[in-house]
Amino acid sequence: MNHVLKLAKQYALTIFAENQASSAMAKYTAMLRGLSIIHQQAHWTSKAENYYGDHLLLDRLYESVTKNVDSAAERTIGLYGAKALTLKEHMETAASFVKDIEEKSEKLTLIDRSLLAEETFLKFSKELYDSLKSADALTLGLDDLIMSISSDHEENVYLLRRRVSLE
Repeated sequence: MNHVLKLAKQYALTIFAENQASSAMAKYTAMLRGLSIIHQQAHWTSKAENYYGDHLLLDRLYESVTKNVDSAAERTIGLYGAKALTLKEHMETAASFVKDIEEKSEKLTLIDRSLLAEETFLKFSKELYDSLKSADALTLGLDDLIMSISSDHEENVYLLRRRVSLE
């Protein structure tokens, strides 16, 4: 009997970890979508002295993030099923992320706003990675995905910081 209880507890823990991982990956994917919206909007509305360079930089970021969104969504659905990414929840979370960044960056330039969004996303990525790892919910492929996407966003931060340093 003790053996059965032990297995039941272990199974419940696995289900809990899987549900938590699914929810966290849904948020991660939605934040990526929000990030792509922020960069795309900045790309569309860039102006002033450095217009053309900013326009190209923001386009590069937007296109990169769009690929990341697709990869994260496909991996999330592959691991946790389509129920992990409902349209309503996904768009609510993406909109919440955009709104949060917008409120924090009211007086910032488009480039500074994109930089804030990238840094916020990278911070969440690190917390997500650490949480998944400690819950033993990090598959090798998911590890690779988060690492790869983080690498892309560290490059984005580098490019944006270089641009900010020109001002």
